[in-house]
Amino acid sequence: MTCLQFCSTPLFDGSCRFIDPQTIQSIQQCHLLLSNLNTVLSCFATEAQEITERGRMNLTNKCVVSQLICQYAQMVLWFSHSGLLPEGLDDAVQLSRLCYNYPVIQSYYTSRRQKCELLSSGKWNSDYLMIDGMVSQLGDRVEKLWKRDEGGTGKYPPPSLHALLDIYLLDDVTETSKHFITIYLLLDIMYSFPNKTDTSIESFPTAFAISWDQVKLIQGFWLIDHNDYETGLDLLFHPATAKPFSWQHSKIIQAFMSQGEHRQALRYIQTMKPTVSSDSDIILHITVLLFNR
Repeated sequence: MTCLQFCSTPLFDGSCRFIDPQTIQSIQQCHLLLSNLNTVLSCFATEAQEITERGRMNLTNKCVVSQLICQYAQMVLWFSHSGLLPEGLDDAVQLSRLCYNYPVIQSYYTSRRQKCELLSSGKWNSDYLMIDGMVSQLGDRVEKLWKRDEGGTGKYPPPSLHALLDIYLLDDVTETSKHFITIYLLLDIMYSFPNKTDTSIESFPTAFAISWDQVKLIQGFWLIDHNDYETGLDLLFHPATAKPFSWQHSKIIQAFMSQGEHRQALRYIQTMKPTVSSDSDIILHITVLLFNR
């Protein structure tokens, strides 16, 4: 990890303007060593016969740590190849390529949450942005990570790409959940530069073997969070899109009801037919029906 930290730190602290081939080669070498170590440790864990319970636990912990750091190195490499790293460059350099413009994206979500609060007017849950639900599913440690850097609020978006990639070092969060947050942020980055024709970041799902039905699901969530309800619902209703989880159904319906989109809420229920598994679900569904009498 020390080698990886040494190689990758300049990519995040604004001290380098471009990535030289030697840096990439060093990170690739770190990734290869970590990958080999992970393979060896996994073999030990599988083949070990006479081993104490404590020894097995230590071996398992080492496997987890090596896998997390290996994945982190993989992410650093992809963000470097895509041109999103190094970050913290001056405005002149940023204008020439895609970059993570945190102030612009942060301003949008601050405004969006204020509008959610205003529209809910105490009758509805104002916390209905899909991305906020996705982040909350990752646990409190993400909030702490995203408060650590200057300007961080603990909420989406993360204050830097460094803060984003740090979630890949969390051991109690699934890899898929981490990828979903990254895909969502990549959509924000792409659409904050509408005139850019560079589509290199679209390679992310392929690079990390993320199925397209899951990508379509996140795209649908992103569109709904950005008030493009028709396109978002068309995407979510498409048979090739992964089905949302129960809590996601509820958030989508609440979002429509809070914004006065009662017919869209009814359309969603009638098309998706979400399972009603709690008292709050029953109340929500009855409320939708009453508003559409």
